[in-house]
Amino acid sequence: MKSNFIRISKIILLLSVVLIWSSCRNDLDFEKSEGDLIFSKDTVYLDTIFSNIGSSTYTLKVYNNSNSNILIPRIRLQNGPQSNYRLNVDGMTGDTPLAGNEFTNVELLAKDSMYVFIETTVDIQELVTNENQYLYTDRIEFGENDIQKVELITLVKDAIFIYPQQFISEDGTNQIETLNFDIDGDGIEDQTSIQGRFLQSNELNFTNEKPYVIYGYAAVNNGDILNIDITVMLDGWHGDTSRMFWVGKPSIKAIKLIETTFEAMWRGIKVVK
Repeated sequence: MKSNFIRISKIILLLSVVLIWSSCRNDLDFEKSEGDLIFSKDTVYLDTIFSNIGSSTYTLKVYNNSNSNILIPRIRLQNGPQSNYRLNVDGMTGDTPLAGNEFTNVELLAKDSMYVFIETTVDIQELVTNENQYLYTDRIEFGENDIQKVELITLVKDAIFIYPQQFISEDGTNQIETLNFDIDGDGIEDQTSIQGRFLQSNELNFTNEKPYVIYGYAAVNNGDILNIDITVMLDGWHGDTSRMFWVGKPSIKAIKLIETTFEAMWRGIKVVK
């Protein structure tokens, strides 16, 4: 009697395992599917970036609204390994050696979604010459035959970079240049922890040709003259403004130059009027 009970218990346990396994099996099955994905946007606009400076990370959400688990055969950048964009799909970095560029057999559960993270770094000089800005584009392709596409668009601008120098100190640590100047007016330079540097004489004219990117602080020496061109562009109209600033006490020659150019500007305006 006892042996029959044990035998029946084993059979019931085995049947329970089979039923559980069969009920879970559908959750683990993935069918290859193309053309039925839904996207949070059809175009991803990455904010304006500066040449050789990495962008922020942008996201695209991909939805599987079907009742089946699907297998996306391929996700890739249209420009292939030559693309300046980088992808991360739900934490996956991609297939070696195409990391960040191509992904194969990506699983997506029924009624579920996943994130695609997008970044870019572009050297504008590799794309164009004699241009200060460039519209860089690519596409993310989902599938192999029935391909769905999401556009990627980034405005790349060339820029002038001003930053403090880095050097290795005597103790072997990496140090960043700091500003030293007379703080208390005793005629002796004081050391500070302000990261930055003083502009050279050939850097004192800020033109409107390119944006300026300043890391830390850009300081102007006592007696120097700083000229800044400001241009506003709207609907094809350009407004050109230039302002000149002197720092501290400039030389008599510098003051004469400022006064002369200011007077010449107003005489020119009167002639135009």
